[in-house]
Amino acid sequence: MDKISFWSNGNFCEFTPNNRKLICGGESYCYPVRWKKPSGRLYILFSTDCNLRCPYCFQNNATRCERFVDEKQTISYISELQNRVNEIVLFGGEPFLTDNYNRIKAVLERFDYFKFIVFTNGNFEQLYCNLLKEFSYCFRSVIITMDGPKLIHNKRRINPRQDSYGLIINNLRTISQYGITVNVQINVDRSNADYIDQLFEELCGYEEFRNYQFTLNPVKYIANTIGNAQLFHLYFSLKDKYPLNISVNNRLVENITRLFEMRPLQKDRCGLAQTYVLNLPGGNIYACPQNTASEIGTLSETAYINSSLLKDLILQTSYECDKCKECEYAFLCPYGCPYTEIPDDCKDRVKEDLSLALELMFNTTFLPTGIGVFNNEKIKD
Repeated sequence: MDKISFWSNGNFCEFTPNNRKLICGGESYCYPVRWKKPSGRLYILFSTDCNLRCPYCFQNNATRCERFVDEKQTISYISELQNRVNEIVLFGGEPFLTDNYNRIKAVLERFDYFKFIVFTNGNFEQLYCNLLKEFSYCFRSVIITMDGPKLIHNKRRINPRQDSYGLIINNLRTISQYGITVNVQINVDRSNADYIDQLFEELCGYEEFRNYQFTLNPVKYIANTIGNAQLFHLYFSLKDKYPLNISVNNRLVENITRLFEMRPLQKDRCGLAQTYVLNLPGGNIYACPQNTASEIGTLSETAYINSSLLKDLILQTSYECDKCKECEYAFLCPYGCPYTEIPDDCKDRVKEDLSLALELMFNTTFLPTGIGVFNNEKIKD
């Protein structure tokens, strides 16, 4: 049974993953695991078109499809699958293109009892600001991607027609008036990591952004992928410096934080078991928004799904496979993607990452708020 030792402000601490027991400053705390209820998501990929040219985009090698599906057929597909999901995600390519406007508005009008999420590069026209205002009650979150301060962002998120960074800032300021939850997702790799602090300096200059959420999103499957050590140092330094709602897209950090705050943990690595991507131009359905090889169905006159095709892969993402189900680190392991090779020494890597995360977490002015050691309420073992 592993024990991870670290120091916090001169106090010896020890965390045991197997029973989630924390010893800190001579006091002992135990944290039970509760799982967050997963929600089904229906992604609508209206087209593979985009108005930016990002060199690292995972969709650069995707097959460009010309098949067009009108509003009526789009609504028909969603109607068939609506009982499987809780949320609808507007996706692309870039969903907020002028050519997609009529279909997106029709979907919002027809399914306004659902909660919507949109992933957008933020380079959209005023008509989409107006749409967000009109249907603000529908949107659970608007996720807008950025890559750094102005100079860095515009080099990486290339808009051939105008200043990509400036347009995002203008749109962020406009939609701040609509009462919508906005998440600025900051793509990070080794080539831009040193500039993220400067981006936060710029964003802090806008009072309208103080209530926004900011998420560090490590860009994966590229040569410049940022390592966990560098990512963790960056994340905790930003949390320590800026009075903003900052998170990181990493299951280990997210779940260890949730554990200490006595909040439900994310059980699966991803939502593969309850995700359906309607690839309208491609005429098929797949389960992973970032991997078209995860095909589970087709789109013709009706939508056909056979999720049993992913049975073994789903066991892996839920940590129920033979390799993972008895592992003491399964409750926070960030590995498990069925489309990438899991390293043989994954347990040692998770232990090393957890040790660093605990060291950084307990030695910054930022600490998770909640029941337990962080507000001096003891949870006795």
